[in-house]
Amino acid sequence: MMILLALALLAADPDMTAANTPSAPPPAAKPADDMDKVVCHVDPETGTRLGTHKECHTKREWAQIQSENRNSLDQGTALAHPH
Repeated sequence: MMILLALALLAADPDMTAANTPSAPPPAAKPADDMDKVVCHVDPETGTRLGTHKECHTKREWAQIQSENRNSLDQGTALAHPH
C-alpha cells in the first residue's frame, strides 16, 4: 500500500524526484592566482650531514627572494670590480 502511495506522489509531482536525488558536487574552487600557491624548499644545513632546513613561501614570495638575492649579488660584483 505504501509503495502505491509513493508511486502516486511521484507521478503527481515529477520535480520531487529531482529534489531527492543528490546533485553533482560543486566544482572545486580554483585558486585565483597560481603565484599564491605555497611551495617548500628543503636545503641541507652546512656543517652537518643529518640536518636540513625547510622553508615555505608562496611562489610570489620565492620570486621576490630570488630577485633580492640577484640584486644583492649584482651590487657585490659591482663593488668588487668597479669600472
